[in-house]
Amino acid sequence: EELYPEVEPLSCHEMKDYTPEIATSMSKFHLLSLPTAVLSKPGNEAPSRFETVERWMTGIQSRTDDDFAQKLVKEWQWLRAELLQEPSTATAEQKTAIRFIREWTLTHMDCLSLNILKVGTSSEGKKPIKLIDFEYAGWNPRAADLANTFCEFCDMNNLKGNYAKEYPSRETQDEFLTKYLEPCAIEATPEVLQTLRHEIGRFTLLSHLGWIAWSLVMDDGASNVDFDYLAYARHRMDGYEFHKAEFFS
Repeated sequence: EELYPEVEPLSCHEMKDYTPEIATSMSKFHLLSLPTAVLSKPGNEAPSRFETVERWMTGIQSRTDDDFAQKLVKEWQWLRAELLQEPSTATAEQKTAIRFIREWTLTHMDCLSLNILKVGTSSEGKKPIKLIDFEYAGWNPRAADLANTFCEFCDMNNLKGNYAKEYPSRETQDEFLTKYLEPCAIEATPEVLQTLRHEIGRFTLLSHLGWIAWSLVMDDGASNVDFDYLAYARHRMDGYEFHKAEFFS
């Protein structure tokens, strides 16, 4: 933030107001062509975030007396298999939508409100936005990045996320996805939007579980930041269980 003049980050509650702008920014980011010499692609088996979560899970397996950590490892084994398996589709339109949203692209993977800056001035009320902080960028399904962003509509950083009320409504998701699809030559039909919403919803579990594992690694001494990583991990587990019941029931 300090590197840019006249800027301020969004709050999580402003993300809904900036839905079209965030969607456009993420769509353009996902369409970028990046040489593999700059960011190498993972093998064919699993995308970047899966490899990262595997590494974080390895880091917490030493917490053998921690039931929470051991539950997390078991949940990851189940979720990994679920998300690597392509869901069944009934129509050609659904198949096209699934293929599109599961395509590996350059992804940000940390589009929380603090990494979305309002830049400069605007006479129309809303300022232009800029995405920053690409520490967790990688090659992942579009669904993984969009799911992570939808989760960030909830006030999780302050441990006040209300997943039922703050996770984007169907209308907000459709507004986001319609704008997101504009540069991608895919028509936002009701069937396409429904398919995308559900597949993105399934990937919310990857967002929650990944950041829970990250929090436990940080709590084990990987960070000296004054933050209650355990409270954050348990708050994200609430989100994991909420979305698991919604998208995997």
